[in-house]
Amino acid sequence: MRAAKRHAERATTRLLRAAQEQGAISPAVTLADVEVMFPALRGVIAEGQDWRRAFELLFAGLRAR
Repeated sequence: MRAAKRHAERATTRLLRAAQEQGAISPAVTLADVEVMFPALRGVIAEGQDWRRAFELLFAGLRAR
C-alpha cells in the first residue's frame, strides 16, 4: 500500500509540475493542496451533491492568475 501511495504521489507531482510549467496551475500550489481536494470531494459525493461543480470550484482556486 505504501508503494502505491508513493507511486501516486510521484505521478501527481509530475502532473502538477507540468501544469505549473504550462501556466495552468499557480506555482504556489503544492502536492498537499491537491491532496486536500480528494477528501473534500468524497464528502460532497457522500452528501449526494454535484461533485463536478465542487471540483470546478476547488480547481478554480488552483489556477494561475
